[in-house]
Amino acid sequence: MGDKDGEQDTAEFLEDIKEAYRGSTQRVENRQGMSYWWNDDIAAKRHECLIKRRRATRMARNERITEEDKLEAKEAYT
Repeated sequence: MGDKDGEQDTAEFLEDIKEAYRGSTQRVENRQGMSYWWNDDIAAKRHECLIKRRRATRMARNERITEEDKLEAKEAYT
């Protein structure tokens, strides 16, 4: 009989701990929202970069890019 009381006490204790944790931590509503350092200029440059990266990936996958093109792109990047 004592085991059931102990199990119930343990369950109640764990619920109290969970409730205290939930009450003491902050909830993040939108993790995919803009960061404080993000701005329109960065967004535009990122968009441009993604377009160019996708184009280069497609060209490489379809073997439409030569080694010379790769070297030129690498030189322009560095």
